[in-house]
Amino acid sequence: MSAAKRSLVLFLLGTTIVWILLLSLSLSIPVVAQDKSVVVDTSAPWVTLLCKVADISDEPHTFDYYEGIFAENYPGLIAYWREVSGNDSLARGSKIFGWYTLPRAQSEYTNTHQIVEDCIHRADQDVHYPDYFAINVFFNDPRWYGAGAGSFLQELDGVKRYWAYTAIPPVASYAPAIVAHEMGHIYQMAHTLVNNEQYRSSWGIMGDTLAVCQYSTGNENGCIPMHPIAYNKKLAGWIPGEKIFQFNIATPTTIDLTSVAHSSTQGFMMVEIPLDDAGLEYYTLEARRRVGYDRNIPAEGVILHRVNRTTGFIGAELVSGNDTPPYIEQALWIPGESHRDFENNVSICVNHATETGFTITVSPAVNAGCESAAQFSSAGSSNQVQQTDTGQLITYSLRLTNTGSLAESTSISVTIPDGTAYVQNSAYTSSGTVTFADGALIFTVDDVAFGTSLDTSFSTTVSGTDDTKPLFVGLVWLIKWTNGTHTIETPLILNASEIYLPEVLNRY
Repeated sequence: MSAAKRSLVLFLLGTTIVWILLLSLSLSIPVVAQDKSVVVDTSAPWVTLLCKVADISDEPHTFDYYEGIFAENYPGLIAYWREVSGNDSLARGSKIFGWYTLPRAQSEYTNTHQIVEDCIHRADQDVHYPDYFAINVFFNDPRWYGAGAGSFLQELDGVKRYWAYTAIPPVASYAPAIVAHEMGHIYQMAHTLVNNEQYRSSWGIMGDTLAVCQYSTGNENGCIPMHPIAYNKKLAGWIPGEKIFQFNIATPTTIDLTSVAHSSTQGFMMVEIPLDDAGLEYYTLEARRRVGYDRNIPAEGVILHRVNRTTGFIGAELVSGNDTPPYIEQALWIPGESHRDFENNVSICVNHATETGFTITVSPAVNAGCESAAQFSSAGSSNQVQQTDTGQLITYSLRLTNTGSLAESTSISVTIPDGTAYVQNSAYTSSGTVTFADGALIFTVDDVAFGTSLDTSFSTTVSGTDDTKPLFVGLVWLIKWTNGTHTIETPLILNASEIYLPEVLNRY
């Protein structure tokens, strides 16, 4: 990121209030065809126009820069919307045109809608608008600080309908997340509330859009958008009914909840918990994991929103345990934590993490508290068969990640098997201490929180055996904590050069 770009991002973060005031004035009129026989295909391409007022020749960026914003690979926005929607062909055929010089000088434009209309008509010579779903308009007038989205009823190229657009001033073009926020409105997404305020939620692009900048620090691509919340994906039609679990409060239920960033994965992506008989008030549950365009989210866990359509507001409100920004830890439930709403008789417990999300239990609030336990996943050479010969050095590595609740007083013990010898001082642990006594290694780690990874390693040499045939032994890692144990066995084949294939097939 250039120095100029960095300073502008800091300026944006320092003027969040200005953004809030101006963004709140933006329109988000539903995209509805005036002729009911006209179907607006939300998977159709976008057209992006670059326009400059008559008396300012400066172009904020090169044409290549805008092509980068809408690239079909990370961190481009076309790739973003495809991942968000789970539709690999969404927006195929999107194009960029410009720069066009507008017919009026800067002082003659009193609002961005005038700029948008002039830009659309100026580009009409090159663009056949019915080929496109919606229109992005980037312009070079530096007076405007707020991006916006809206629509207008007009006939373009023989088709009369509401034409949806975004209006992006120069200052906003440095942050693709802001562009995605306005595009989100065109996809029918609503702002997320926190304590009845807009532009405050750190979760999803329809909340505090600029919050993603602080989570993308050092990213040369600027402020890359995170996924929308699950409720907004539902509004856009991107979470089908079979991926929404409708909870019956009377029946305790445990399910695997897939994160919103795993759009193409099978399983439930959203839970709805009714709070009234009319279906107008309900909780929504979703999982967030650091993957894809969610790689820069502030934390991993389960977040909860409340929808109340009786107020006339279409959006969802983040359920948070505190009243001050940034609404992260108190709005996030991790394994071992629960939310209990006695008024509505609902209890939500996060049990443990899965490969793509979390296992949760929803039950009546009068039920017992959250039943959760530490749970470890492992990686490294500890999971691989080791084939060795006499005198050979073997290095074992183990990475443990706690995908469950807090593991207190954790330790790992490894007994060195016969036929091998521990290499003194070779043991390593990324946390805690290690000792070797009586033929065993003891890694003392203490507490391991959810999401925490622990790396350990050590080396042995093959001391040899009296056997001339292969010898099969096992190196056992025993992980202990206050309320549980977990065992991992690393198979060893000594005298591997003498190995006889049928015997291996027999054993493994």
